[in-house]
Amino acid sequence: MCVVAALAAGGAETAFEFVRWRGDQQLSLTWSRADLRAAVQAEASQLIARTRRGDRVIVAHPPGPAFVASFLACLGSGRIAVPAAAPLTAASKTAVARLADASGATLVLSGGEHLPRATDADAYCDLAPAFDDPSPDDIAYLQFTSGSTQAPRGAVITHRALRANLAAIHDAWGLSPKDRGVFWLPPFHDMGLVGAILAPLAFGVPSTLMHPAAFLQRPARWLQLMSERRATFSGGPNFAYDLVAERVAPRDVAGLDLSAWRVAVNGAEPVRRRTMRRFADAFAPAGFREHAFAPGYGLAESVLFVTARCATESVSPCDGDDETPVDCGPPGCGVTVRVVDEGFLRDGRLHVCGRAKDVLIRGGRKIHAADVEAVVAAALGRRVPAAAFALTASAHEEIIAVLIEHAPDDADAAFALLIDAIAAAVDLTPDVIAFCGPGGVRLTTSGKIARAATRDAWRAGTLPVRNLWRRPVPILNPAVAA
Repeated sequence: MCVVAALAAGGAETAFEFVRWRGDQQLSLTWSRADLRAAVQAEASQLIARTRRGDRVIVAHPPGPAFVASFLACLGSGRIAVPAAAPLTAASKTAVARLADASGATLVLSGGEHLPRATDADAYCDLAPAFDDPSPDDIAYLQFTSGSTQAPRGAVITHRALRANLAAIHDAWGLSPKDRGVFWLPPFHDMGLVGAILAPLAFGVPSTLMHPAAFLQRPARWLQLMSERRATFSGGPNFAYDLVAERVAPRDVAGLDLSAWRVAVNGAEPVRRRTMRRFADAFAPAGFREHAFAPGYGLAESVLFVTARCATESVSPCDGDDETPVDCGPPGCGVTVRVVDEGFLRDGRLHVCGRAKDVLIRGGRKIHAADVEAVVAAALGRRVPAAAFALTASAHEEIIAVLIEHAPDDADAAFALLIDAIAAAVDLTPDVIAFCGPGGVRLTTSGKIARAATRDAWRAGTLPVRNLWRRPVPILNPAVAA
């Protein structure tokens, strides 16, 4: 279960395949385990020359070979990696600068999209000290949270914690060199880093990696790679399954073969039974089996894995009504769960309702913001960025607002549609519904709704609001909170 030992072993077996597109042309770069070791050694030699053991190093390359090589070079040379999104915009540059300051980083690595293929593992000097087996209590890396409920904060991940979490993943899904992974997840977040890179490397699973933007541009690419590579292991947030079911045309399903897919992880945000059922129904003709779904719960502070449905379970996670919280499985080996948020344990299995910070309260009832946002998407018939949040108007009053990135042809008709849909689904009439332009709904770097940041932008009056509807019922304090 030691990533550094797996890295040092080398071998002719495929470690990673990096896939990108130039128009409709698919391009790929394949690294064997020996190629990977050589590329990492080359990168480690540069780190050793420029930093000291224990130094923090920001790894902010775009997703691809450079990110993988740089992160693993830190891991293998005793430098403490701090994965981050590539600084491609003014906002992301500021974020990287803040991350460097918060972590005390002495070096920032960014800008490299591709590395040349290492054709000879002996072409680089043998950096044996770089691949020494680390002490269990040594810090492996710092993982900053996505910031979906508050400002990002750093989690210290030790080698002991990493090994234990990898053991829990192996115990749940039984990954082996017979498996094949395909992933589009951002590598600077826990799900993409551990699930798509470190776990496959530790268990000898060849992993095909594509850029997240390539998936968002054409979601069908994910399933095409799953089909072409006969992949058995993949996953993503709930929205990804919704997006694919919505955007992949039925005529394209006929050309897919998803019969090898045995572990389809669904996590990182509230898991929706209706989403899994919709995806399973859409891709059953391509051989996808609903029993492959592995709903789970994880967080960066626990490396990644906390609970998940195991691969050997016979009960379908799609069974049950849409409103019942999804069973996210038992805790992993060695994991203890204490519920402090909106959820419960039943028969030792975790059911997540939502996050306490994302709960809206009306008349003493709790309504989860994610439920309101799901109703918005269903009513409009398409996935649109939407954020539901509460604004404090007084000590006794809370205003509930729903902000949607959408440009309806008829705003009044769209408002009426949403008011009826939300009332029917969750027995709630929002105080404010607003349509805004692109970028109005704030997102975390992992693509999740950042409700607190959206609420703060609303308060600051900086949102590009196009159409606004206010509930025509007097309230105690008519001021929309500022």
